[in-house]
Amino acid sequence: MSVSGKSRASSRVPSIQSRRGSKPPSLASLGLAAKFIKNARKGRKGNKLKPITEKGSDESDISEGSDDDDFVPRQRYNYEPPTDPQVAANISMMLKYLQDTDIDNVVSQLCYTLLNRPELPFNPYPGFVRRLRRHSEKFHMNMRDMKTIKELLENQVYPSSIPHVWGAKNSTRVWGLHDMVQAVDPKALKQYDWLMRDLAPNVSTVYNEEHYSVQVVVSLVGPAVFTGTFYDDPPTVSVRVEYLIFGPDMNRGAQLFIEAIINDINNSVLKQTSHVFLGMDVPGTNERFPDSTINDLWTPDMMDTRHEDFETALINSIQKAKPISMECMFMLDQYKDIYKRGNKQYLFHFVDTKDGQAEEDIVASFGEFPYVTAREGIFCKKAHIEAYLSMYMVREERVDFDTVKSYENPSQVPKPLPPPTQSTESGRRKASAAIDGRQGKNPKPGVRATGPQQNAQRKKVLTDGFKVKDSAYLPEGWKATSPIRESYQRRIARMHPEADVFKTAYLMLLLFLMDKSAYGDEFAIELYKLLHSTAARLDSCIQHNTVIQELIRKFESEQTESLFVQNQFLVYKKKLLELFNNDLQECSTEHQIIHKALKRKLEDMMEKTESGVDILPTALETNIKLRSLNFYCKSLFLYLVEDALAVCPKIDGLIDAYMQTFPDEVQRPSTRLLPVPPHEEGVPPKQPVPPETFKHGVENFEVIHRDRQFINIQKCIDAGDKPGIMAMEAVLMQYLIDTKVDLMYENYLSELLSEQHLPPNPYPRLISVFRYSGMKMNLWGERNDDLNKKLVPGGAKIMDSENYVYHHSGCDVYGLETALSSIDVSNFQKLVVIAKQFVYTDFPQRKGQFKLAMVFAVSGLSPLYGSMVPYLDKLELHEHCYFKGPMGCHGEAIQIYIDIIRDYIQYIITDGTVVVMGLYVGDEARWSVDDIKRKSNSLEIEVADAIQNKKPVYIKMYRPIGWRYLCVIKHLLLHYVENAEDDYLTFFEDNPANLYQNILFSHEKAAFHFQQGGPEDRYDPYSVGNLKTTNLFIKSKVEQCIDNQDYLNVFKWILRRSLINKQHQYLADCWRMMHSAAYQIEYLVALNKSMQDLIIYDLESDGALAAAMRLRRDPPAPPPPDPKKKPEPKPPTPPPEEKAALKMSILGRMATAYRQKLDAVLKAGCCFAPRSLPDLIKAKLKSITERDQETTEIFLSVDYGTIPVLEEINDLMEPILHATAHDIYLACPDIQNLITSIKGQVYERVTMMSSRGFTQGSSHGETSQPLDF
Repeated sequence: MSVSGKSRASSRVPSIQSRRGSKPPSLASLGLAAKFIKNARKGRKGNKLKPITEKGSDESDISEGSDDDDFVPRQRYNYEPPTDPQVAANISMMLKYLQDTDIDNVVSQLCYTLLNRPELPFNPYPGFVRRLRRHSEKFHMNMRDMKTIKELLENQVYPSSIPHVWGAKNSTRVWGLHDMVQAVDPKALKQYDWLMRDLAPNVSTVYNEEHYSVQVVVSLVGPAVFTGTFYDDPPTVSVRVEYLIFGPDMNRGAQLFIEAIINDINNSVLKQTSHVFLGMDVPGTNERFPDSTINDLWTPDMMDTRHEDFETALINSIQKAKPISMECMFMLDQYKDIYKRGNKQYLFHFVDTKDGQAEEDIVASFGEFPYVTAREGIFCKKAHIEAYLSMYMVREERVDFDTVKSYENPSQVPKPLPPPTQSTESGRRKASAAIDGRQGKNPKPGVRATGPQQNAQRKKVLTDGFKVKDSAYLPEGWKATSPIRESYQRRIARMHPEADVFKTAYLMLLLFLMDKSAYGDEFAIELYKLLHSTAARLDSCIQHNTVIQELIRKFESEQTESLFVQNQFLVYKKKLLELFNNDLQECSTEHQIIHKALKRKLEDMMEKTESGVDILPTALETNIKLRSLNFYCKSLFLYLVEDALAVCPKIDGLIDAYMQTFPDEVQRPSTRLLPVPPHEEGVPPKQPVPPETFKHGVENFEVIHRDRQFINIQKCIDAGDKPGIMAMEAVLMQYLIDTKVDLMYENYLSELLSEQHLPPNPYPRLISVFRYSGMKMNLWGERNDDLNKKLVPGGAKIMDSENYVYHHSGCDVYGLETALSSIDVSNFQKLVVIAKQFVYTDFPQRKGQFKLAMVFAVSGLSPLYGSMVPYLDKLELHEHCYFKGPMGCHGEAIQIYIDIIRDYIQYIITDGTVVVMGLYVGDEARWSVDDIKRKSNSLEIEVADAIQNKKPVYIKMYRPIGWRYLCVIKHLLLHYVENAEDDYLTFFEDNPANLYQNILFSHEKAAFHFQQGGPEDRYDPYSVGNLKTTNLFIKSKVEQCIDNQDYLNVFKWILRRSLINKQHQYLADCWRMMHSAAYQIEYLVALNKSMQDLIIYDLESDGALAAAMRLRRDPPAPPPPDPKKKPEPKPPTPPPEEKAALKMSILGRMATAYRQKLDAVLKAGCCFAPRSLPDLIKAKLKSITERDQETTEIFLSVDYGTIPVLEEINDLMEPILHATAHDIYLACPDIQNLITSIKGQVYERVTMMSSRGFTQGSSHGETSQPLDF
């Protein structure tokens, strides 16, 4: 069967069948495949090939040119029903289960869709997984049927004596417009009764003076309105308090309004309420979208120190007609310790009563639109909604709807998105002018004057039809609803379709309630299902995490420990872990591994007190961890949203429609453009740099480009030898058998139906099977025997049998046989050239009573670059420093060694080609170059303490190679040998595996290192005792990685152990892990951290790159020409950043290469990343990069704001790394047996029958017995 790629490369045309071996397919497999083919061919129309019927499917009964009518029917196999009633009952139950869950039909339909394509993907499993996830989420979203949902969403209401005001039956505290009241649950809203009474201000507390009076209207707005109907657990509770102030002067009215807000703030700060005050959200201008707002949080300290600025901000927000919000943790009940995140919103309305003409009152509403609160909330008192509606309904001239633009009739309003009227804009401009002291200015020519100035001149007279009120101005009228509707639609277009989907859903809910008939009942049901999806529950957890961060900032600044924070964290922890707990609901292996990773992260945040109680520290470090955890969850959230929106096509389509209708509102982040500098005479213009495709490591082309490989059905038919009448069926059946879809599904059903209890949702388990099956299709292209021959080519020969030193003539290096057995000569030679630059030879060989020796080695996984490891994320170097001296004098030797370290750092800085990040001591305590120079005494104390306590000490450097900076880690390892040579002291963590990985550059150094720093008994490193010691150490590391759900590092340790013990049956699986999407993501994470380090280095040192970037953004104006002074030619000088080791051009190319590779990895099928994630990350990268308009080069912004963005990207990638690495683990039964021998059964359901379906002969002659640690 031929394979073709997007590039139509002719080199990739191997038969899929060749990958399967000689084992014939089972009868059950053929049966399932035949069933899929039967369903698939039903949809092929217009094909010249004539489909055959099932009765003539036997090849022996087919002759060329025969018709269906000529087929001789054969008797089919018939299975008699079982005679045992218990067996019959079990079979009946199984068949009913398959029918109820529809799993069989779903898989058949997926195969039908797949096989109807003209080209078949080489790996069909990623497509299966993506579609099956939707069915899994659909199972959760369809827990309630449509009838039940409609009953929940349509509550009984009754009309009140006030027009347009309705109440809920059996409740006296729910009042509002008809559709709003019908969509709420009065019983559920009782939980907010006490809160609304508590937040309602006492009018007497507002400063009253002569000629002024205040009326307060309180309403519940936001998602909390729909508690018990559309929302089970709304993210916030919003209470809107609107001040209706009557008086002759708007300025004074606004001042009274601001005084009322400040009085509320003082009561909250002084803790005279039961709620926890967090700060004030005051809208500010959004630079990109001037018509929208961003909120700036004012903390109590900021309001105290910048009191005048705060009042100015309040006045500005009044002008913008945006609610000012007090952000709090509300206590919902005075008798219960139940808190909820929320805000108290303040709105200002003013009624001008100048000259006592109350009958001609003019309302200046500083709400965003007329009736907007009635459209967004409900009122607890009928008098409140009556007062609110009366502002707009009593006299329509109070709020002039026709000041700027109006329509003659509703039919003229564009559909479905009518433009806004300017009713409140008129009043807003008048009010803004009054607040700014411009009330007395004349109106602009051509604009009709409104307000007190006009009314003071004449009394408005109405007659005949002018006295008839127009229904268009009523709450349900199109003139009132049009501006609100368009505002919501524009806000939806402005939001991210996936990341902000639940903000979008809330706005769509309000749109639906404004015009139910236009959307239909199905739309409401979709909204309900979306708001009750798994994604909605995860979004609630993400919001709760943000609340805890706000609380920690508050209590950290107050330097108090709060039991309140601990309780909130425990609630959050419980909600988050319940989401993916396999004990509570059937979860896929992806969700199970993420559940364990989340549990570990949450536990690591806690600290034990002296009494042994776990608490969450209220410190800045905790907030950093919580923020990181939120982005970890955000990646999973995007996938869940993608699944949920697939079940809600109307919502998904409406989002697209709004984005197409308002393209100017759609946020499209773009790379910032650097200004073009003025052209200098005599200097040639810059030329555009052609686009560059970057090479990353030693990638396997076949593995990397699996997604580009396709099977052309027609070419396979033409190349086959089957009769024309069955050629297509033969090709399709062969495809299913070669990809083992039939076998995977058969094994899945066998195991599923053999369970003692059938899971209500069968899809998660099938998703798990198809995920690691997809990994096998990508990575199991070669048999283990063939792959092992390539991975262990040999080439090392014994040179010194006494010291077990081997020599590899290909690159002139030395070490134990294990270290040299798997190196790739051509690629390792490149590393040798780089590594030799970091060899320190200028050290004293004698110092007082001590003799010194230095042994330099390449270690870790670096020697395996090119053979086992395709990417070099870092170069790991070990420098062993041996001191020989009298007994008990190692303290003096340590002080000398610290001086040697300092001298080496100075030496490498002087070289000028390497970026030195600094000296790392202990647990990531970093000493920069400047710190080392300034704090010499402190450095000596800390380093000496770390060496004495065997803590890691290493130097991190970056060396430019090609388009990037390579991270070089040089570990500093101190040995002390007593003169009698009967005692050896080491001052670093014991890692016996390092001896088997070290590669040295001379025979002498290798022999010396083995004698002085070899195994503890200085004997054969491959003896039983020494191997056992090494294996026990590796066992502890493997267990630690498993506890952290870090299966990628599990495979790294298994790789080391396999080479050390010469048990090569595990090497093929380790190679596959190193070429998987998981390792590609780890490589990208390393590149990301490297860019962060380089930015920190520049900002902490001389800041040359940052200064150069500022100079490019804002070039200085050229000095005015001096006619008296003759121009002097200036020699060309390189840019300041090019003089240092860190160069702007390389850092920019590194960022571009990172973006290219990241996009390719995330879009790969077996990465299983959310489809929206690449665009989301690309937008983040654009925000931290700048483009030269002349050369089109990309530069990374060198400032502190870039680092958090890069950290966010790494956090978004982490769950994908965990899940994909775990998929590889599930696909490797030999590795599972190994892990089982280390830690027992780590995972309850990893040894599925289907996990062995793809195994190519297991170990192929190698022993597959579990390792004996």
